[in-house]
Amino acid sequence: MRDEVIDLCFHLTPSRLQGAGFEVLAQESLRRHTLGFPNDGSGNEGGCIILANSIGAPVENVTVGSPHVIADLQTAAGRIAERLINSFLRR
Repeated sequence: MRDEVIDLCFHLTPSRLQGAGFEVLAQESLRRHTLGFPNDGSGNEGGCIILANSIGAPVENVTVGSPHVIADLQTAAGRIAERLINSFLRR
């Protein structure tokens, strides 16, 4: 991060690297927000619909903190991790 970010957000933290400034961070934040909460008439404006569709839960029954949704996310993450590990081992 640029000195302007380090000085304001991480006061007295040494950093020799120069990277993203506030302008880049703001643009990236807006881009990621739009990915999670699109306003394009797709029906995904609430954000949770994307989560529900990605884990296969019925949209009308989704509560992000509910135990079944958390369990489904853990299962999905485990499957992804298993695929990545197997892919790595095949190299």
